[in-house]
Amino acid sequence: QIHSLHGFIHQISGEQDTVPHTVEAYVSGINHGLQQFSRYLLELELEVSSQETTFTTIMLLDKLRTWFRRIKGLVSIHSLATKDYFDLGPQENCYKSIRILSVLYNAVIGSIYPDMIDLLMDIFLMSLKPYLHILDTWLVHGTLIDNRKEFIYFTNPDHQGDIWNNTFKERQYLLRLREEKIQPIALFVKLIKKILVAGKSNEILYKMDKLSTTSSSPVFCSTTIYKEFLASIKERLPKFSRGNSQEKTVAVFHDDAKEVMNDSGMVIGECNEEVVGKESHCRDENDVLQVAADDEFLVTAFASLIQGIQDDKEVVKKPRCEELGLNLDPMVPLEAILSDSLAQGVIKHYNRSSTALLNLVLKDLNLEEELSKARLVFFMEAGDLMQDFNYQIFNIIHRKDTDMLDSSSLTLLLQDSLFQRFEGWVDQFSCGYELLPEDQHSPVLSLRSLSINMAISWPLNIILSEENLKMYNKIFLFLVNLKHSLWCLQSISLAEIAQLDRQMNKDESLADDLNSDVSLSAGQKQHRLQLLRAWLIYFVTLLHGYFMSRVIHSTQ
Repeated sequence: QIHSLHGFIHQISGEQDTVPHTVEAYVSGINHGLQQFSRYLLELELEVSSQETTFTTIMLLDKLRTWFRRIKGLVSIHSLATKDYFDLGPQENCYKSIRILSVLYNAVIGSIYPDMIDLLMDIFLMSLKPYLHILDTWLVHGTLIDNRKEFIYFTNPDHQGDIWNNTFKERQYLLRLREEKIQPIALFVKLIKKILVAGKSNEILYKMDKLSTTSSSPVFCSTTIYKEFLASIKERLPKFSRGNSQEKTVAVFHDDAKEVMNDSGMVIGECNEEVVGKESHCRDENDVLQVAADDEFLVTAFASLIQGIQDDKEVVKKPRCEELGLNLDPMVPLEAILSDSLAQGVIKHYNRSSTALLNLVLKDLNLEEELSKARLVFFMEAGDLMQDFNYQIFNIIHRKDTDMLDSSSLTLLLQDSLFQRFEGWVDQFSCGYELLPEDQHSPVLSLRSLSINMAISWPLNIILSEENLKMYNKIFLFLVNLKHSLWCLQSISLAEIAQLDRQMNKDESLADDLNSDVSLSAGQKQHRLQLLRAWLIYFVTLLHGYFMSRVIHSTQ
């Protein structure tokens, strides 16, 4: 079982350039756990070889039983986390990382053995650190740096300009995990949208050179998301320690219950042992140097050798949970604690970046002013100016003056109309018209292909996007057609109605229908047409007034 773990570590060490940082941290966690086991075996071997106490085979197996259970459980979890690992290419690094984190996370929150949960928590915290480092770089510094392609989001190189909608995409890993019957890590489930919004906000602030002013606060610079995550776990865990009898005793810190401080602040028992050890070590060094005292070259050589041994001496690392002072217990709901601990840091950055982006858009870029310009033109809130432009367009269309329907001429008409009052920003608007094939033989041209364009600078074009401006144009065309209908009804004269009646009588296709009612004279027909015109003017005027006063302008 241990051989399989060492084999995986050896294979990973040979692929340094393509291995995800999460997997490297996972391998370090396993290696750290195996080193703890090795040290325990060494201590047990020294205790047996000292022959100061009686040891039987049963006693020895009893002492090793806990570690045997740990190793067996670790190998089982490792097999599930790294199944088919080496069959997947570097493009699957996100799936590899998330699978390992998911298996470890589920094992931690589902563990029922107190000694096992410490080992698994150590490995999980070490494996999670690179992932949270990528997240911290994105949420604090505004850049998504993912060289090994292991993060849940990636940058789409085909849509670098559209940061908010298309630049960042989520990698597909959830479906594959569910197919393998692995529950995805729940730490990011509730935070996934907030992470994306905060990341995109920071990208915009970074490109606008506004991120330095929002993230330079000591609150954001003094700690990372990972450190804050660990501190929050420590705060939320119940303050108890496990003794040999497995009884829970209240204590703020486990080390405080063991150590007794003297008046000078020294730890009595441990410091005495440390002093005695150092004195013994110094005596050994002096004995060696005294042997070679007659030869200064030997003294120099032995002194250098001793110094090298001291420098190369390995520092014994404590388990991660022990270093952090985390007292874990299977009875504690770790799932809620871990989720809330990570959410605390992420939500803090989310609120900071969202507030900064909102202030940038509203105060520095004057979003409300740009929206007001759009309403003045597209919604025709500049009523008299837009009416002047509309009437010129109506006359051109009725004359079928196609020479005046090019973009430059229409843009000039629009800007001249707006220039009377808004000379500062008329250059933002342009107008276009495309002559449709079906309109070429029509007596009156259609307004369907009329469009108004508005030039919006980045990043305001994220809000006033091309799709949104298309919707604005649809509203504009509806209002233009409504005004055109009212203009046609109001501009037609009685003489034109009589001429229309005469034209209808001359039209052979309509002659039979018109002559079917012989009881009506020509004057009566014209009278009916005038009544119809009056009713249509009344109806269209009410409809126009309703939309302009109750729908469009009342939504300010």
